[in-house]
Amino acid sequence: MSYGTDLSGSFKIVPVPEKSRVFIGKDVPDKILKATMVWFFHLVSDIAGSRSTAGISGGTGIPGPILSIAKELSALPLFKNVKVGDNSLSVFLSKLFNGTLFAKHDENGKILKDTIIKFDLRGELGAAIELGKQAIPVIANECIVRAFYFIRRFAIEIKECRISSIKELSVIDWNKVKPYKNPL
Repeated sequence: MSYGTDLSGSFKIVPVPEKSRVFIGKDVPDKILKATMVWFFHLVSDIAGSRSTAGISGGTGIPGPILSIAKELSALPLFKNVKVGDNSLSVFLSKLFNGTLFAKHDENGKILKDTIIKFDLRGELGAAIELGKQAIPVIANECIVRAFYFIRRFAIEIKECRISSIKELSVIDWNKVKPYKNPL
């Protein structure tokens, strides 16, 4: 049996077609080997495209981890009735993946192919790289601010507790010095 979801997010179980059963395998090692090979080449074909579209369209792409998890969650009963605009969550995610969500349409309502913006693994990696670039200065700023806060509060505690040796540091109220979850 094959397991998956349809466009509306409904869970589907369908029998494996007769012509595909040769790829299942006879025993456990054979099943693992054939499944791995079929999976790998399926991913390659998703990236490259079919015979008629290879090198032209870039294939359908591979869903990234964020979109994959979101699609799995959209099939759960809890999220079944969630709407994003006019679409169900499942349809919204499908349109996001295949690139038709932000695509422009001509006067007849047909999608203009050159306006398709797919959000697949390549898109998720690009977004992650950009977020990483933006996160570095934010994290550096946070570390600098917390370090200066710690040094300042540490100096104030040393002064208020009149500490004159390292052995006396144990009297410091570290809750007043720590640079997080501190209202001071």
